[in-house]
Amino acid sequence: MVNGQRQGSGQGVQRDVGPHAGSQKDPHVLYMFEALDSMQQAAQGHYSFEALMQQLKSTSFGSFMGDGNATTNWRPGQAAAKKGWKAKHPVVIVPGFVTSGLELWAGQKCAQSYFRSRMWGTMGMMQAYIFDKECWFRHMSLDPTTGLDPEGIKVRASQGLESIDYFMQGYWVWSKILESLGDIGYDSNSLVALAFDWRMAVPLMEVRDGYFSRLRSTVEWLHLHHGEKVVLMSHSYGENIARAFYTWAETNEPGWVEEHLEATVNIAGTALGIPKAVTAVLSDCREYESKMCHLS
Repeated sequence: MVNGQRQGSGQGVQRDVGPHAGSQKDPHVLYMFEALDSMQQAAQGHYSFEALMQQLKSTSFGSFMGDGNATTNWRPGQAAAKKGWKAKHPVVIVPGFVTSGLELWAGQKCAQSYFRSRMWGTMGMMQAYIFDKECWFRHMSLDPTTGLDPEGIKVRASQGLESIDYFMQGYWVWSKILESLGDIGYDSNSLVALAFDWRMAVPLMEVRDGYFSRLRSTVEWLHLHHGEKVVLMSHSYGENIARAFYTWAETNEPGWVEEHLEATVNIAGTALGIPKAVTAVLSDCREYESKMCHLS
């Protein structure tokens, strides 16, 4: 399913798709904050919700991502199916932080009504942010000392393909790829997504959630069940997580990557890091509604 050039023993096959644009501004994230700003202004009475809805309708994510509501007579997966392409290697997706949805499992009194609702992603995030911004920030923050859960608060990564296909209504990220893979024969038995809690330091993902262990077990099961090596697809920050996983897997079991992975697909991975984040760290820029913060 994936072509590329072998990078050497233990590295599988890697293909870079899209720019390594770690230092470039992400228009999707900027639009999200603009939408949050507009919704908060409406909640504060600066203008009506009717005016807000008109604004959201006139400013579409489609300008960045394609019109998620549009119908088309051409789908890449259907075109591939007509050429005889069929599902072969099972696929595991490690998404970026935007589509790694986070949901609330335990929280303070102000967030009790959001049990298992998204604190990151979907319109549920919008609602939580608008009506009690400080409560939302407290629940999205980690303990500054341990880097883990604050006392009494438990936010975890959403699970399943539904956690990555849309960030919110009209803003698709993985849905078109999932659709095309479905067109050539993939289903939930051969296509798996493993979202992660992107707020944590990478080593703590294994400490608290056993993320690398679950990822390894998933790849091994798919390989055993289908009799084919696995293709691991990563997007944006997910590429950093995937590389950390390869190192972890090889440290624990040398040769594991070559044995179980057919290829890796790097979609716009931030392989060189995200230097613009340094500005936020140095300036203590926590007020996301400030344009200077997320544009710096």
